[in-house]
Amino acid sequence: MSKFNRSIAVLVVFFFGCSIDPEPLTDDWREYEYFPMEIGKEWIYQLDSIIFDPVIGGIAKDTFSYLLKVVVRDTFTDLTGEKNYIIDRYLKKAAADPWVINSVWQAVILDNQAQRVENNLRFVKLVFPPKEGAAWDGNQYFNPSTKFSVAGESIEVFKNWSYFIQSNGIPDNVNDHPFDRVVTVVQSDDENAIEKRYSMEKYAFGIGLIDKEMIILDTQNITDMLSWEEKAEKGFILKQSIISYK
Repeated sequence: MSKFNRSIAVLVVFFFGCSIDPEPLTDDWREYEYFPMEIGKEWIYQLDSIIFDPVIGGIAKDTFSYLLKVVVRDTFTDLTGEKNYIIDRYLKKAAADPWVINSVWQAVILDNQAQRVENNLRFVKLVFPPKEGAAWDGNQYFNPSTKFSVAGESIEVFKNWSYFIQSNGIPDNVNDHPFDRVVTVVQSDDENAIEKRYSMEKYAFGIGLIDKEMIILDTQNITDMLSWEEKAEKGFILKQSIISYK
């Protein structure tokens, strides 16, 4: 498999229950607008990734950049009677290239939770109202010990994840786009001598996802003299940031 196709395969997989008592939504604040779903909505993001690939003589660091377009195409009613949204995701390498469909996801707001199914994995992305300090199990619908192949190496991507809202309603700026109200969700911030798991998403009021970062790295080099990017032996770093939206 070429590096380009392999990188797309990694992005397909990763690029990507609530333990607190949900409170009713309020019309005054409409916090669910942090996760807006409507047919025709569209977001375009910059995607940048580093994939750590063990090779003879060392570790290759394969870097890739893409444009990602996300479009809410349609809806359907599931077996429980809930309205779900169908989300098409397109990739391309350069602005002049044609968009190529990469995957189809789905989303639903259920029991004051924003849920998204990403390549057959169901995540609880947000809880409403999104209060600072709120914590939940965002990966409760699948086994977090599941191993995935990254550049031919097995890795537990979702090991020791624990979601919480780090901040709510804070102004932020991404790619020169100012946003008045942003919720920051830390999905994982766990590290030991041989593993690092960090994942974060930011949602802007009325816009949705504007920023995402994942650092999923393993190593057997336990030195403190090197950064994780220097000592990592397998895994990936992925960043997704908003370019435009409508």
